[in-house]
Amino acid sequence: MNKERVTALLEGCVKGGFIQDEVVSTPIHGTVLEIGAGSSMWVDVLAHFSSCIDAAGGLHSRKNAGHGITKIYGVEPNPILAKALQMHVNDVGLQDIYHVIPVGIKSVNDPSAWDGKIKHGSVNCILGILCLCSIPEPEKNIQMLYKLLKTGSHWFMNEHVKVSCGSPLLCFYQYHTGYEVIPHIISTLKK
Repeated sequence: MNKERVTALLEGCVKGGFIQDEVVSTPIHGTVLEIGAGSSMWVDVLAHFSSCIDAAGGLHSRKNAGHGITKIYGVEPNPILAKALQMHVNDVGLQDIYHVIPVGIKSVNDPSAWDGKIKHGSVNCILGILCLCSIPEPEKNIQMLYKLLKTGSHWFMNEHVKVSCGSPLLCFYQYHTGYEVIPHIISTLKK
């Protein structure tokens, strides 16, 4: 995955799937739900958006800035990856705002599944990078995730899509394997 493309997406510099030279949409901000956080592939990128004022100011300064990330829920059901994620969160200094959620997305608003709950309408942004293809019951769970967003919120995604034109070899591969691998969709959806 190209870090430059994901960074541009989160900066609000992607339109129609293409990177722009200027901000064309709302950058990632507020309370963020990172689905498929894995072992922390995007923690360094997210750290960039959490430091609005100055690193010494801590969470208080970030919240008073009116922009940037103020809280992150990183959803990762694999216990080994969740542990690695927490270690990396601590290493980059995001432990005050990044909360590792060690359950699958279907349990993020179930307090009996983990030590917390994400309420409907409480999330400013959802971030999903190449993860929706691996979630169980995608239609049902995407609808559930959508309900977590506040009105006017954003869903940042970079996902696999099925090839409908272009390389005949890739179309043949996808048809016979059922594996939709490239190209990718990179976009921001607004609720």
